[in-house]
Amino acid sequence: MPDGSITGTKLAPGGITSVSLSNNIALGNSNSISGRLDVYRTLVGTPAVSIIGSSSQISTYGSDGREQIRLYGTSWGELWLNNNLSNNATAVLLTAQGSSGGKLELRNTNGSNRAVLEGENLAARSPSIKPMDSSVFLSMAIAAGRIGFGAGHQRQHACQHGRQRQWRRFGAPV
Repeated sequence: MPDGSITGTKLAPGGITSVSLSNNIALGNSNSISGRLDVYRTLVGTPAVSIIGSSSQISTYGSDGREQIRLYGTSWGELWLNNNLSNNATAVLLTAQGSSGGKLELRNTNGSNRAVLEGENLAARSPSIKPMDSSVFLSMAIAAGRIGFGAGHQRQHACQHGRQRQWRRFGAPV
């Protein structure tokens, strides 16, 4: 059957039930046809949920029809959470970043990073939290069962990898 030839208007209400469907439903194929399932409907008549095979993606849409959540990953996993402003900017991004370790980005209303938490798998880097709106940085080191926290300015942050570190004990005044 051609794509789109079976529509809701051609089916009787209740005509397709779980009894009449297979336990496995294939949308698309392994050759060149991408599978897609759109579950309707939002207040503006667009899909409320889409499953898109070609991009390994599940998206949900708000009542305005704009994407609010995206879970996807053709190479690694990512989760996007979008705001409800007119720009529909991504407010939260959680990504596995391929093979370098996970990252959480918390963004402002324009979609610009405000804080980033990274757990990269690089020997020279400790897990870090980076506030993006000032010259202050925070960092954390975990070694031998102890946790150290550091705070400083961007100038000191640039020197952090080797020459200068300013670690504080947990609970110590900064």
